[in-house]
Amino acid sequence: MGKLSPQASKTIFFIVAVGLVLAGGVYFYLYNQPGLPVKEGTQQIAGLSPKINQLIEDLKSENQQKGMDAVRRLTELKDSSSIKPLIALMKSGSPLMCQRASLVLVNLANPAAIKPLIALLKHNSPGVRALAAETLGRLGYPRAVKPLIALLKDEDDEVKFSALGALKQLGDHSASVALVFLLKDKNEHLRQEAERTLMEWKDPSTIEPLIALLKDEDDEVKFSAAGVLSRLKDSSVIEPLISLTKDKNPSVRRAAGEVLGSLEDPRCLETLIALSKDENKEVRIAAAFALGRINSPQAQDALIALTKDKVSAVRALTVWKLRDLGLHTKESLFALLEDEDEIVRGEAVCALGWLKDHSVFEVIVNFLKEDKHKIVRQKAAEGLGQLKDPCALPSLINALKDKDLEVRESAAVALARINDFSASQPLLGFLKELGEQNSRKNDNNYWFALYRTIFFLLEAKAGCENIAAALDFKKEFKNRSDLHFLVIPLEENEDKEIRRQAVWLLGEIRSPHVFSGLVLNGLKDVDLEVRKETVRTLGKLGNPRALGELHKIAADNNEIDSMRKEAKQAISKINSNK
Repeated sequence: MGKLSPQASKTIFFIVAVGLVLAGGVYFYLYNQPGLPVKEGTQQIAGLSPKINQLIEDLKSENQQKGMDAVRRLTELKDSSSIKPLIALMKSGSPLMCQRASLVLVNLANPAAIKPLIALLKHNSPGVRALAAETLGRLGYPRAVKPLIALLKDEDDEVKFSALGALKQLGDHSASVALVFLLKDKNEHLRQEAERTLMEWKDPSTIEPLIALLKDEDDEVKFSAAGVLSRLKDSSVIEPLISLTKDKNPSVRRAAGEVLGSLEDPRCLETLIALSKDENKEVRIAAAFALGRINSPQAQDALIALTKDKVSAVRALTVWKLRDLGLHTKESLFALLEDEDEIVRGEAVCALGWLKDHSVFEVIVNFLKEDKHKIVRQKAAEGLGQLKDPCALPSLINALKDKDLEVRESAAVALARINDFSASQPLLGFLKELGEQNSRKNDNNYWFALYRTIFFLLEAKAGCENIAAALDFKKEFKNRSDLHFLVIPLEENEDKEIRRQAVWLLGEIRSPHVFSGLVLNGLKDVDLEVRKETVRTLGKLGNPRALGELHKIAADNNEIDSMRKEAKQAISKINSNK
């Protein structure tokens, strides 16, 4: 074949190039025609490749496997063109679709999603606003801080919770002052969460607004503000707080005294001693607590003087504080056993147990058996629990039959403290009795006895099924906001089986109040079986807030198959309960 001229070569190259462009255009046109590469019934979204379009459709599937596969594929593709339809899905989809879309957006971690997500914070649906806030928190971009702060004023409690949670994840302390005003919110749980967050952040910018709240007309607000100030431990608050100890309102003086005590600063001593002589008994009690935090002979003298206060409640609480500080002697307590008030005598006999002096054993047992006042018998049982002398077991087991339930409760707690397996059967019987005491279920002492007994029975390996059978009133737990106590075994116990059984019990109770503890502790447990039990329990609880964490587990290719399977089953359970 002869060699082509340069002109002929250029002509051929041009024709081939034009042909390729035309072929590509035809292919692109055909490929994007509705119905060709996309499954039948799928709606083609303008500007999307058929592959992305199909995956967006798959996110809407009721089939869990199909939906989670779509989450995984969209995450792998990292195509920014998917952001717009994902946002649209969050606007109008079912809760399940919204959760899947949110999970993809978090996995993509594309800053282009921030602006449309911020716009969703103004959506008319509280559910959409809440999920948008959660998604922004998990993405972690600082641009979201100001809009999330504004969302703290939303009319819906769940939205405010989500905004607060997102701000905590972002960790931007510029939100601190806004959180101070949540201490006045009508929702108790939101106030508590704001208080905990402020205590963790310890931001100095909150000092001025917190001091202002000490004069709020609502005592709960005052004491929340005082609690946060106590954690700040900033000496710059001393002067303004000393001024507040002279306020005409006793609850303001009390709150100021509590914060001054938390500073443990000798400069506060003179003011606190003056408060210990205040005309109001609540202020004197607060002063007693505060003085107990200052290591000074003058502070101790002021405390001892309060054991002779004209009000028995002040005397009793001072005895309790001196016990807590370890400032009692056997002789001083024997003298207080002669007090005219049974509450003071009860605190004194209890304090004997705290001395850890086994020579007082018989004295405490005699009060448990013979005193006519139930408060004294109750406190004697507590003292034996602190003494932890196995010789007390027969007396405490016998006290489970005391005529007064409060004494029986204290005996149960004492037996749990001594931690002897021989007490398991009597305590299971006592646990069953507690379930029948309907009139006591608004009493915090009742619940403390219940929780402590459950802890002991778990530790004694009495069997979680036996415990659940003895409870048989689990519906009573559902509205308890203090069920985080039952999550403690997840944090403190080295025995993985005890941790697993604690999770199982929480699932049987089915309370929404244990959600955070399960997510924070159970899902992060080092033991696989505890984590699996946690996933199953989250499925039992049916809280849609768990879907985000469960979807992450189900989509994690590094997670073992059995764990992913448990997560998928839990997701199905939650979705079936909607």
